[in-house]
Amino acid sequence: MSFTQQMTRSAHINGSRKCLHFRARIDKYGPAFDGAQRRPPPEAKSKILFAPSNTKRRLGFTCLGVIPEKMTMRESHMKYNIIFIIMLSIFVFLRGWNTSSAQMPFNGWDEFNHVAVSYHVHLYGSMPLKSDAASIDLFPLLCAHPQPIGSYPMFADISKLYPGLVGIEGNNSPCKEWKYKIFDLYEAQHGPLFYHLLSKFVSGNRSHALLAWMDTGRLFNIILFVFTVISWHFILINIFYKYDMPILTYGGTLLFASYSIAAFNFARFSNDSLSLFFGALAIYFYVVFIKEKIKSDIPLISLFFLGLLSGIAVLSKATVIILVPTFIIAIAFESLRRRHAKGLISILAFTLGYLLITGGYHLRNYEMYGVISGMQESVINSSHGLGTIDALKLLPQLPWNIWNGDHSMTSNPIFYYLFTFIGGWSNIRNPWQLSAAFDYCIKISLGMLFFSLFIPKIRNRLLPMVYNNMELPLSIIFCTLALLYHALQSLLASGISQTGSWYGMIVLPLITAGLLLGPALFSKIISFVMFISLLIIFNYSHYQGLSDLLRNETGIYSLQGAINDVATHHVIFKYNIFVSLMAEVVFIIALSLFCAMKIFRDTHSGMYPLPPSGFAKRHEPS
Repeated sequence: MSFTQQMTRSAHINGSRKCLHFRARIDKYGPAFDGAQRRPPPEAKSKILFAPSNTKRRLGFTCLGVIPEKMTMRESHMKYNIIFIIMLSIFVFLRGWNTSSAQMPFNGWDEFNHVAVSYHVHLYGSMPLKSDAASIDLFPLLCAHPQPIGSYPMFADISKLYPGLVGIEGNNSPCKEWKYKIFDLYEAQHGPLFYHLLSKFVSGNRSHALLAWMDTGRLFNIILFVFTVISWHFILINIFYKYDMPILTYGGTLLFASYSIAAFNFARFSNDSLSLFFGALAIYFYVVFIKEKIKSDIPLISLFFLGLLSGIAVLSKATVIILVPTFIIAIAFESLRRRHAKGLISILAFTLGYLLITGGYHLRNYEMYGVISGMQESVINSSHGLGTIDALKLLPQLPWNIWNGDHSMTSNPIFYYLFTFIGGWSNIRNPWQLSAAFDYCIKISLGMLFFSLFIPKIRNRLLPMVYNNMELPLSIIFCTLALLYHALQSLLASGISQTGSWYGMIVLPLITAGLLLGPALFSKIISFVMFISLLIIFNYSHYQGLSDLLRNETGIYSLQGAINDVATHHVIFKYNIFVSLMAEVVFIIALSLFCAMKIFRDTHSGMYPLPPSGFAKRHEPS
């Protein structure tokens, strides 16, 4: 038997006889394999390697070459994916550890108030009211550490300003008025889960014990940072890997982990990390389990559990509340799409699970503040008798203010106002050149995504991707609406329309992956160039900003000297981070090379092939 004959097999597929041809030569392909089948039949002895070639676009997918019997295509993918996950986990932990070590206490946004709320729970066993004052036990700790320019006005006469910020009045103000200073616990309207959890780790009320407790909270959030990034990696695998674009899976995850704003949001004592972690778990559970089960039946128990997960995320911090309408509409869409009679029951099952966790929290907020969410600005407005209707009346005054006063479509809170570095309350911003480079990358990516709609072959890949994953556009839409609502509430409360983009943090990995989508639809080379450009911008901004932060905190120009000085303000993060910073850079380079290998050498994504034509046939590459 000839080699070509040895490579030809026939198999029974789905009860009907179809021929699956294995060819060693690319110009001798037989009929295309049924696009609905995910993998070759078990009767086929040889293992095939799917190649994204011109033939694939003609047939739906192709078979090229032979994989050794010892390792199947899926086993090969899992082996390299595990290597990537291990490397990525180490990198994310180093990024979080180094970022936290470089920050003095209280540099993280609202870090003092998060600490004060949790300490109040430790003292009294319950959440405080918004009007309650911070415990006096915390003020000696405030005196022991200087403050960044963003928070110093609140701590005047209590703590000194960063030594590196010379020439500002009050730089050497003594700590002598602290006994008479009162701070309202304005974070009290947030969910209680994080504060109750961290209150269990308080070991005393002396400054050293409280500092160790703060570092413990930061370390806890760094670990959550690792698990959140890995969870998003699996989410992106299950969404994008089937569409022959591994750059979205690997590149999108690495860009999210490299984005400085993400690192600073996790490497602090706050409730964001816990909510983002459980939010990622909820999305993963929906994408991996529920979407598959809805194809055949309504998984009421799974939907109830999804509601529980979503409730836990919101109970940590309500900025992830956009998950609730996203899941409700996505579940309704999938149910109606499958023509299930139990579609309404599925929504009720999810809602029941959600309210079982968060019902008491929303009811408490409504009774105390007149609002059901934990949005600080809406609580302030409610105390003055102003509500959502009053905020919506200001909509005509917000033509472009939410876009940061800039008519550029990309300078908006969804893209964090083009900031590639925001170092907590230090108010350090990246140079405008980096923002301009980020701006050009966004415009190129969005432009390519727009033009892809007018190219039939590319549009035929994009539209099924959106149609089969409605949770993606829905989450972006509700993220935008939440940011708009936040801007209106802040305009009503303070006269300034502003939003910190916190309501977009839950979809940040989708944003980083989405920036690669347009280029990936056109070419692997273009997507790789875009990925490398963003990776360089993000990491260069992070390290430059970290260097500026260290010099501001200490007033020491030497990087090594500044690192040593900041270490004296920590208990857990007291070790020299110079070596770990170098290791972090090495892992970035290794991970970027790994992503390049997956982009140009990985040809296995055909295990979920798209049918060659006809939108009606492309509803799902099941």
